[in-house]
Formats: sequence, C-alpha cells, structure tokens
Amino acid sequence: MSEPDSKVHTHAAAGQTILLVEPDPPSLVALAMILRALGYLVFESDGAGEIVRHLKETSINLLMINDLTPRKKMAELTEHLRQMHRKPPVLFLSDRKATARPGATFLRRPVSVAVLARTLQDLLARAPVNRSRRLV
Repeated sequence: MSEPDSKVHTHAAAGQTILLVEPDPPSLVALAMILRALGYLVFESDGAGEIVRHLKETSINLLMINDLTPRKKMAELTEHLRQMHRKPPVLFLSDRKATARPGATFLRRPVSVAVLARTLQDLLARAPVNRSRRLV
C-alpha cells in the first residue's frame, strides 16, 4: 500500500470510526496509520475479545477486516453484532482472490490509498445513520 496522498479528501472521514481487525501486527499498524492519515478514528484489534469490547463501548461506523481472520473470531463478531442489532458496513481486505459473500465488499491487496479512501467513503455514504451511543 502506498503512502497517504495529501490530495485525498479527508473531510468525509471527520467523525467516522473504523474498527480495524487485522491478525498481522505489522499490517495492523500500517493500515491504522493510513486510516488515521485519511482522517478516521481507528480502533485496532487483533482478537475477538477486543472487538466485542470496542463494539460495546463505542459507535463503530465501519468494520475493516482481513479476510484471513480466523472463522471463530468472525463468528463471534457476527453473533455480537446480531445481538446488539448493529449492522455497520464491512470491508474485507484480502491477499487472495475474494470469495463471494452476500453484501460484502472486498478489496484485494495491495491497494492504493486513493482506492481505499474512495471505497471507504462509498461504503459510509450508503450506511444507515448509527444512533448508538458514542464515547465522549
């Protein structure tokens, strides 16, 4: 992934929160830095327990998940989202050819910052307004 481009508009990201789920620590750090440079508030997670805690404590506008995240973690996350009646948009990042999932958006890595920014903006623009509580 290339460096953030200062020409990418960050005004659309203002106030938007992304929960980034990435089991690979170097990738987690790099992606979080890019997302913050784009203007997003980012919560980083490499485990299901952290995911659940973030979902309970804050309003997440979008989930960004590595497609290789273990199925057990994904199942736990899906169940907690269902119980909380929350359906934020989900963006899967994959290092391989994506397998179709209903309602899922995939980006295959490597991806440019401009494509990532545009995809995030499109997903967030289509998402219903989340009225759950926010951290202050």
